[in-house]
Amino acid sequence: MKYFNEASRMGRLINAYPWEKSCLGKIEDWPGNLRTSVSNILEAQIPMYIAWGPDFIQFYNDAYIPILGEKRENEIGKSTWDTWKEIWDVIGPMFESVLHEGKSHGFPGFNLFLRRRTTSLIEETFFDFSYSPIRNDDGSAGGLFLSCLETTDRVLHERRMETLATAIPIHYEKERSDQFLLESHKQLSLSPKDLPFSLFIEQDLASGHLRCLSSFGVRNGLGTQSFLSPEGVQIVKSIETEELFDTSLVLKSGLDFYLNPWEEQPRQCYLIAYSYNHYKKRNIVLMGLGARAVFNDSYKQYLRLTGKYLQNQYEHFQMRKQEEEQLEAIKELSIKKDEFISVASHELKTPLTSAKAYLQLAAKTASKDGNEKFISGALKQLDRLQKLTSDLLDVSKINAGRLDYKMSEFDFNEVLEEAIASYQSTISSHTIELIEKVHVKIEGDYQRLEQVINNMISNAVKYSPKADKVLVRSSLINDQLVVSVQDFGIGIPQDRINRLFERFYRIEETAMHFQGMGLGLFIVAEILGRHKGRFWLESEQGKGSTFYFMLPLKDGSAKEATVVDEVDFYSNRFISIKADGEQKWLYVDWKGFQNSESVQRGCMKMLELLKQHSFSKVLNDNTNVLGTWSDAAEWVGKDWFPMMEAAGLTHFAWVYSPSRFSQLSADKSVNVLKAGVTTRLFNNLNAAAEWLKSV
Repeated sequence: MKYFNEASRMGRLINAYPWEKSCLGKIEDWPGNLRTSVSNILEAQIPMYIAWGPDFIQFYNDAYIPILGEKRENEIGKSTWDTWKEIWDVIGPMFESVLHEGKSHGFPGFNLFLRRRTTSLIEETFFDFSYSPIRNDDGSAGGLFLSCLETTDRVLHERRMETLATAIPIHYEKERSDQFLLESHKQLSLSPKDLPFSLFIEQDLASGHLRCLSSFGVRNGLGTQSFLSPEGVQIVKSIETEELFDTSLVLKSGLDFYLNPWEEQPRQCYLIAYSYNHYKKRNIVLMGLGARAVFNDSYKQYLRLTGKYLQNQYEHFQMRKQEEEQLEAIKELSIKKDEFISVASHELKTPLTSAKAYLQLAAKTASKDGNEKFISGALKQLDRLQKLTSDLLDVSKINAGRLDYKMSEFDFNEVLEEAIASYQSTISSHTIELIEKVHVKIEGDYQRLEQVINNMISNAVKYSPKADKVLVRSSLINDQLVVSVQDFGIGIPQDRINRLFERFYRIEETAMHFQGMGLGLFIVAEILGRHKGRFWLESEQGKGSTFYFMLPLKDGSAKEATVVDEVDFYSNRFISIKADGEQKWLYVDWKGFQNSESVQRGCMKMLELLKQHSFSKVLNDNTNVLGTWSDAAEWVGKDWFPMMEAAGLTHFAWVYSPSRFSQLSADKSVNVLKAGVTTRLFNNLNAAAEWLKSV
């Protein structure tokens, strides 16, 4: 007689099992609640299990078979403690509690270590369990019913992805370049259950020589970096793409796996080869598998992502090293050029001074012979030549780091008024109007700052030949001294603005019409930089330009506003960040003048809140940003954006500042972007928000 539906494999096996030889006896003699319970689990589509009586005789359905692994259907009719003896010390007390006390138990994400394969592997597994009694007619428990869902793949995948998300790319610093790869590598050692050890090996394809560049999780008694066995050396040299190997074959015996959390030693390792540098060299990433992990597609994908992270870090390291070498070569050439300019400038100063003295003497008698006009013209040309020579000498000193500064404390308005009066005395074509001024104390080099003001006024006069005035203002904005010089001249094309501070750069359309070598603004930028100030401009072609510079105050009155640091909100004088739970994004409002320190501090706070709230979008508003923050732009694109991507960022809406120089800083960050984040730039906040909502 067939008591159970034979549509399932377990139904057929239970019907065919010799129950009369077991403690339960023939099926027809079983209690009705046992037959009903067994029939019910055989119809279910999720894993279910019954343990009956004091011996916990077990029954289960087809959906439960994968949990048994290699044990399979041979466990029908056996006691639970025989099948699961390796975990009976964990589950046994719960089984007894259900049977003898009628208690129910539920355990989400329960961690068990099972031996369910023909190998000796003890496997790390996770289950959602529910234990409940199967009651007899008198209310006592005749057995227990267990429903379970294995969550091993999901839990391990989340753990591994969390390791990768936490492995924020290391910021490259020249001073610590020898530690860069090792520190990047160690970022991957945060979960030794999944990655107990790893080697990063470089192979020279010409010589075949192997070199271990960094490692973690493994060492030998000699304290050397020689980890590979003779067979392992040949495997590493010959591997073409990626492959799984026994650790005992690749590595020397007797190594210490000091991060391994299990009693068993790692049995397998995965090797991935990467080519670079025009195939003259290649890298092999060797990654150990957890001793209690099953190698499957999900694990393979994790190892591939891990290897790619490390290879990307190494390529970044190589790129930065090449940049350093190129910069050193350029610097050496620049030094030689500056030495020549310095010598030439010094040699020119003496004959120029003598020539000017002779002309000045000749000017005193020129009225007698009618040559005063020619002598006056010659003196003007000598003045220009002396100015150019002086600029060249300043540039050579700047590049050599020898431009002298004599710092003192003074009222900035004094130097501003003196510079205007001095320059006004030399020209009659324009009126220099100081229309707004503020008395504040600064600390700086009086003569150098006067040079800055003169240079800006000179530019304004030179490039506004059809105008008759230049407007100068000084004011306090956001507790910073801001000076502006406005002209009403030819203006500057928007696509040329960002190049104005390069040495010798002149706009092609104006170079033939206006004298100069393009050194003035370069010198101005250097002087302001030494005063911890910054420089920017706004311009419209055909309408004129306004040049700005900012200086810190002597008394440090740029006071830090109160910092608010909460779960969903952060604010200081430079930035406010709100975690918008409804839109699932960070709204970031940058404010006022920014510098490298304020940008990096604000960006790292954004990273912290993005991780904390598991958001993938950012609405970044620069509407209220003033001036420029170009000194931080490259860091934002190359270093910070990859950190944000690793933390889960996928879409970044960036609202431009009205300031052209702030826009250029944003453009620079996006142009050097080293991440897969989708980034778009907008001119207004509403358009940016609508785009984020749509993605």
